[in-house]
Amino acid sequence: MFPAPNTPSEAWYDRACKVMPGGSTRRALYDMRSYMHSGYGCRVLDIDGNLFLDGSNNFMVLIHGHKHPPTIAAIKDQLDRGVSFGLPATGEVQLAEHLCNRVASVDRVVFCNTGSEAVMHAMKAARALTQRPKIVKCEGLYHGSYDYAEVSNTPPVTLGAQGFPMSRAFGPYTLPHVLEDVLVVPFNHAVMAEAIIREHADEIAGIVIDPVPSRIGYAVADPEFLRMLRSVSDELGILLIFDEIASFRVAHDGAQGMLDVRPDLTTFGKIIGGGMPVGAIGGSEKAMQIFDPSRASACLSFTGTFNANPMTMAAGLATLVHYTEDEVLRVNEMGDQLRAALRGGIEQKGLPAHVGGCGSFVSLFFAPRIGNSYHSVAHRPEELPLLKRYWSAAIDRRLLIDESGRLNISTAYTSGDIEEASEIILASLEEAFDAPLSVAKQRRSV
Repeated sequence: MFPAPNTPSEAWYDRACKVMPGGSTRRALYDMRSYMHSGYGCRVLDIDGNLFLDGSNNFMVLIHGHKHPPTIAAIKDQLDRGVSFGLPATGEVQLAEHLCNRVASVDRVVFCNTGSEAVMHAMKAARALTQRPKIVKCEGLYHGSYDYAEVSNTPPVTLGAQGFPMSRAFGPYTLPHVLEDVLVVPFNHAVMAEAIIREHADEIAGIVIDPVPSRIGYAVADPEFLRMLRSVSDELGILLIFDEIASFRVAHDGAQGMLDVRPDLTTFGKIIGGGMPVGAIGGSEKAMQIFDPSRASACLSFTGTFNANPMTMAAGLATLVHYTEDEVLRVNEMGDQLRAALRGGIEQKGLPAHVGGCGSFVSLFFAPRIGNSYHSVAHRPEELPLLKRYWSAAIDRRLLIDESGRLNISTAYTSGDIEEASEIILASLEEAFDAPLSVAKQRRSV
C-alpha cells in the first residue's frame, strides 16, 4: 500500500505492517492507498474522507452495490436467529432450489465458501467419477488458487504466438506432478484444443473453462469452441466444467444460457453469496451423485465448517431473487452504454486504446486488439507501465477499479454514474498516455 502521508490510513498501515506480512491479507489489494469505512449504492467512503465511485464491487461480488436493502434485511433477519449451527438450515434448501430452477444444467447443488474451493471440488469430482488423473484448462484463464487451477495462470504474453501451449508453473511451490496432470489448450482455438484432448483422451477426467474469462478482457468464448468441447467430452467420457464464478452475472441463467451450451458441472461464487463468502458446485443429477453422502458409491470428501452457512444463504437468495431478467438486461445495457461512450471518446481524442467486455463487465487495453485468444488480447509486457499509470489516475479521480484496468457495473448505477465513469476513464487514459504533463497538472489542482 502507499497511503498518503499524515492520513488515518497511514497510521493504520503502520499498525498493519507490525502484524501482517506486507501489512495486508489481500494481496490483490496491496497497492491500494486507503482503508474503507463504508459503502452505499455504487459509492464507497474511505477513512480519510474520500468518496469513490465503485467500479470493482469487491472483485465482481456486489451485483447490487453496497447495502442493497433486501440483502441487508435478509442478513439482519438471519442474524437475529443465529449465525451458524453446525446442522442444516432451510436457507440452503431455498438457495439450492433457486439455482436449480434458474440454470437448466443444474439438477443438484452443494455449497462451499469460495470460488477456489468450488473449482477444486469440481476437479476432484471429475477425477472421482472418471477414475482418470488429468484436467484440461485453457492457457491464461484464471480459476482460483488451487494448485491445479493455477497452472499456466499467467504465462508470458507473446503477440502472435502459435503452437501447443505449455503447462507452466505458477510459482516455485508448483510440484512437477501437478504440471504433468494439467493439460493446457489455447482458448478459442478449436482445432488445436481438440487435437490435444484426443491425444490424451484416456487420461482426461475433466475440462474446465470460463466462458467469459477476465484475463482476456471478458472476451466471450466462441460458441463453436464450446460446442466442440461439449461434443468431444460426450464422445470421450470427459466431464465438462464451466467456471461461472464471475460470468454467471452476464445472463439470468449464466453464460451457459447465453451461449446455449450445457456443462456437466458448474462452479458458482461471487454474486450468489450476496457479498458473503461463498462457492457452489452444481450439475446434473448423475454427476452430482459423487457428493451424496447417503450413497455407498460416493467417494468424494466434501466438508467445511462454514459450508452453506445461514448468513450467506440468506444474503445470496435475497440478491438473486432481485437479480431478475429485467435487472440483468438493465445492467448489461448500462455496460453497453459505457463501452460506447468510451469508444466514442477514445476515437475523438485519438487515443490508441481498446475497449472490450461483455454485459456489465468493461475492460481496457492500450493498443488495438484483433482476435479473442489469450496472446492476442491479454495485457502485453510493454503495456504494464501504462496500466499502472491509468489505474493510479483513476484512483486520483475517485473511481475504484481493479489494477488490471477492468471494472464492473452494479445495478446501483444510474445513467449519471455511467457518464461520470466515462469521463473519469477518458481523463485517466489521457494522463496515462501523457503522464509527465498530466501528473503535474493533477498535482497543481490538489
